[in-house]
Amino acid sequence: MQSDHGHEVPNAGGNDGDEAAWLDLVARLQEPADAFMESALDGGNDGDTGGSPAAAGPDDGTPKGVVDFDPLGVWHRSTDPAPAEPVPDAGFPLCGYVTPNEHEAAALTGVAVASVDDARRAGDVFLARGAGAALITLGEKGALLHAKGRSILVPAFDAGAVVETAGAGDAFNGAFAAALARGLEAEEAVRFACAAAGISVTRPGTAPSMPRLAEIEALLERVKIG
Repeated sequence: MQSDHGHEVPNAGGNDGDEAAWLDLVARLQEPADAFMESALDGGNDGDTGGSPAAAGPDDGTPKGVVDFDPLGVWHRSTDPAPAEPVPDAGFPLCGYVTPNEHEAAALTGVAVASVDDARRAGDVFLARGAGAALITLGEKGALLHAKGRSILVPAFDAGAVVETAGAGDAFNGAFAAALARGLEAEEAVRFACAAAGISVTRPGTAPSMPRLAEIEALLERVKIG
């Protein structure tokens, strides 16, 4: 079977009913990235982001590929299972990156995540199920990029007093996808995402709290200099 976009649709559950449920889940999980992509990739008056999507990830086992935001392609690259709900096992091999927070990771893997080491154990479960990498956000600790042969904790960014955290996850996931689309290597894309999330929590609201590209780059530069 093919989608309207011309992709072959994987038969995750072996029948059309399971397939329809799977595609509905994919469509709903796609939504958080849209708000940031509209802000950051467009850049407003803050400049161009560099054009077409490019390959992401080094030759160290971290998944590579363009970021495709149609309802099927997003699962081939990155998925945020928020809020946590059962995900068909057949879906994990389609995911270049699975990006839950610590609570969602625990719900999906059965591993209680209270530390970075716990997050690594949860990440191993995602890898065993076929995901290319697990990117688990850990609040003020930062985010863990966990792939075969590579496990890196990227620290959170302090961009100011915390006002509201409701949009942080959306900012993180949208920024991560945008960074991969710009051609950043995976670890740098996570840093970019952490910076975006760090800015978003200093503002009220969800979509209104999404930072501009120039703001993220300024924070990254400030931290690098500091």
